[in-house]
Amino acid sequence: MPPGMSQLSSADSPSSPPSTPTPLPSPADATPEIPPGAPPPSPTAPAGYPAYVPPPAPPPERRTWIVVVVVVVVVAIVVLAALFALGVFKSSSAAGPGVIGPASYYSQDISGAEAAASGTSGGPWTLVGAIGINLTSSISGPDDSALGAGGGCSYTPTAGAPSTVVLPATPSNASLGSASTWVFIGLDSAGDVLYILAAQGQITAFAVGTGSCVSDINEFGSISSISPVNASVIAASANMAGAGVFQASHPGSTLTYVLLGPGPSVASGGVWAVEITTCSFGSTAGGTGTIWIEEFDASTGGVIVGAQSTTESC
Repeated sequence: MPPGMSQLSSADSPSSPPSTPTPLPSPADATPEIPPGAPPPSPTAPAGYPAYVPPPAPPPERRTWIVVVVVVVVVAIVVLAALFALGVFKSSSAAGPGVIGPASYYSQDISGAEAAASGTSGGPWTLVGAIGINLTSSISGPDDSALGAGGGCSYTPTAGAPSTVVLPATPSNASLGSASTWVFIGLDSAGDVLYILAAQGQITAFAVGTGSCVSDINEFGSISSISPVNASVIAASANMAGAGVFQASHPGSTLTYVLLGPGPSVASGGVWAVEITTCSFGSTAGGTGTIWIEEFDASTGGVIVGAQSTTESC
């Protein structure tokens, strides 16, 4: 045998008989096929069937409050717009922006709004919402003589309410998250709504509304009991999602920041929303426009409803 060659074993020898093949399973032992579309066998399936493995649980449904918030944030604007329908506020007739006022943050005005609420008869009042309005043209009001019944509500001026106030336009270079007009919304145990205006360096309670048109905001809790992130945080996030582009492509649109307190349909930390509407703010002329909206957990700044735009009635 030449060097380097190993000797074949008897098992490897060509003369060795072939090894016995493993027998195929009998039909009784074979794993039966499950027809396509048939339900999986039960956990107690007979031997030979594949073990039943339950499918993974489906992802939890998005909380219904996410859908509800889309509605109630718009309701917050509608509640304010009801005053325009009564003629309490009127758009400036002057060309251009009219009166331009200093812009402020929610955090700068909340303490003054709380003081105004505590000093208003009725109540006690709980602040449940705030709306920062970036007007491109100033609005005059309130005209207390226009307060009365309308839109399913009855409005009365508060004691000592000013007869004339101007809702100023916001400077074009205002910081993100600020506004020259903030309207705070208070509730009492009877469901009455208190309107508090922060503008031109003054914070004043000016009207109380009662009736069905404000019933949709009765579920919200106190904004004084939460610690919301600064509106500049959610404004910057909204800009990254396209708010700035939308606003620039719709000159004259109105940007609003809406804060609502916690409630059965709202996150425990409250909700911030950024809204931009192409409808003329306070207009009662009808027609349709487009609204851009994104919503955030007020306590963390995290997105809860991603940016979206939809058609709305003006």
